Amino acid sequence: MAHDPVRDRDRVLLTNLPIVRKADAITVYTDWRFRPRIEHTDRFDQEDGLQIEDIRVQTLERMRRLFVLVLLAALFVSHIDTTWPHETVLWLRRLGGKLRQHSDLDGPYVRLAGIGAVLVTRAPLAFAAHDPFPHHVFGYG
Repeated sequence: MAHDPVRDRDRVLLTNLPIVRKADAITVYTDWRFRPRIEHTDRFDQEDGLQIEDIRVQTLERMRRLFVLVLLAALFVSHIDTTWPHETVLWLRRLGGKLRQHSDLDGPYVRLAGIGAVLVTRAPLAFAAHDPFPHHVFGYG
């Protein structure tokens, strides 16, 4: 329990962690405040975005490798939002389904969908450059 002098009220956070010092209370409260952000990231990794819950590997070593790949993908999707040029990120969002509506989500899901669209387009183009469509086998008439 802590008193907030600005609002003249007490704040209470119930926890099962032993809190002995003021620094411990601040740490627990700070961690609790970031909980929605952590849950959103966790949901992106597990369910809606990268779907790590849908893995079909059987051994612990393969799970470890897959978890590392998923973590790297999640970090990449988050990293580009702050490091790539703003116009590029907006382009990826539009490609991923961003329609510039107020109801559109600007989160990692739209960026991931944009990156997926780029990769899905790039693969057939690379294949066609190496092995062009056999249009010469078609005749006229």
